[in-house]
Amino acid sequence: TQKTWTYTLQSVNCSSKNEEMAYAEMRIDRLGRGEFGLSGILDLKVDVSEDMEVEVFSYRSTDQGANYKIQPYSLPRQSFYQAMNSFYKDMIMDSAANCSNLPQFDDKITDMTAQKFVFDKCQVSTEKFPQHMPDGWYKLTFTTYGIMELYAEIIVSVDKIAI
Repeated sequence: TQKTWTYTLQSVNCSSKNEEMAYAEMRIDRLGRGEFGLSGILDLKVDVSEDMEVEVFSYRSTDQGANYKIQPYSLPRQSFYQAMNSFYKDMIMDSAANCSNLPQFDDKITDMTAQKFVFDKCQVSTEKFPQHMPDGWYKLTFTTYGIMELYAEIIVSVDKIAI
């Protein structure tokens, strides 16, 4: 079955509550006419501890971002490594392989040492996302808890495509 939708990056932002522990920046880069990629840096200045947690929320707006309603596609608060071994591995990792030095692994990742990750004009493949998505603007928020407190927000517009 073919996808009935496509997405366009609209805006991104991120912040760190403690830049001595972790620093992040993101921007949207234009790749070509109507094509955009995500670029930035994630600089982990300390090792990721076992007790660090992350959660992801998804919201949808039918009025171009004026009002958002929470959606069922969310990742409940869980250990960072649990999220890396499920959500990241299943949905993001393949897309990150050619545009970043973000982790690539076969089985499970169990530790992440302090290091700087750089991503350049990344586009997330929708291959593993639902076949059908209602039109609208979607806001994804990523929050980490623990020694590193990072927040990121990505807003995309989803539009039907002619099949």
